[in-house]
Amino acid sequence: MNKFQEIPWPRILAEGIAIVVSILLAFSIEAWWTDRQEQAEQERILLALKKEFETNLATIEEQLSYRRTVLVSVLQILDASAGKTTVDKEEFDRLLGDVVWTGWLDLSTGAMASLLQSGKLSLIENEELRQHLAAFPYWTETVVKMENFEMDRLDRDLIPFFYEATYMPQIYNTMKGQPGVGNNPNPSILPTTETRDHRDLLHNSKFIGMMATERMDHNDAIFAYDLLKEQSNTAIRMIDAELEGHR
Repeated sequence: MNKFQEIPWPRILAEGIAIVVSILLAFSIEAWWTDRQEQAEQERILLALKKEFETNLATIEEQLSYRRTVLVSVLQILDASAGKTTVDKEEFDRLLGDVVWTGWLDLSTGAMASLLQSGKLSLIENEELRQHLAAFPYWTETVVKMENFEMDRLDRDLIPFFYEATYMPQIYNTMKGQPGVGNNPNPSILPTTETRDHRDLLHNSKFIGMMATERMDHNDAIFAYDLLKEQSNTAIRMIDAELEGHR
C-alpha cells in the first residue's frame, strides 16, 4: 500500500486551519479588548478633564467679578482725584477696602497634570483636542506669572504705603467679603481709637500713581482671565464632541 495515501491530509489541513483561525481569533479578541480598555480609559480621562475645566470656570467667573468690582472702585477713586466726582469719607474707606483686598485664581490642575505627566495624552484620539490640551499649561502659567508679578508689587509698594498713610482698622471694618463675590456681615470688626478722613489721599501724587497702576493691573488680569475662560470653554466643547462620538 502506498504510504503517502495513508497520511490523512484533509484532517491535518483542517486541524492546521483551525489552529491558525484560533490564533487569529485570539489576537483579534486581545486587540478588541485592548481597544475597549483604551476607549474606557480615554473616556475616564476626558470626563475628569471636563469636570476640572467646569470647576475652574466657576472660579474664573468669581475672580472676574472680583476684578471688575475693584476696577470700578479704582476708577471711582481716580475720578474723585480729578475732581470729576465727589465721595463721602465712609464710601471712600469702602473703596480703599476694595483696593487692598487681594485675590487670585486658585485653579484645580490635578487631572491635567496627571494626564501630561503620565504620558497618556496619546490616548486622546482627536489630534486637535490633543494639541489643545498639550498647550493648555501655557495659558495657566501666563496667568500665574501675571499674578505673581502683581502680588510682588502689592507687597513691595501698595500695602506698605497703606500701612503708613492710612488708619487700617478703619478700612478693614468696611470689608464684607471679597469684592464682587459676597456681601456678608464683617465677622471681625476691629476696635478703633480714632476716625480719620482718608480723602486727603486724593491729593497725594504717590497714591494716585498707585491707583493708575492698579487700574492697569486689573485690566490686564481681566484680559488674561477672559482668555483662560475662552480656552477652557473651547476644551469643554471639544471634549463633549469627542465623548459624543464614542456613543
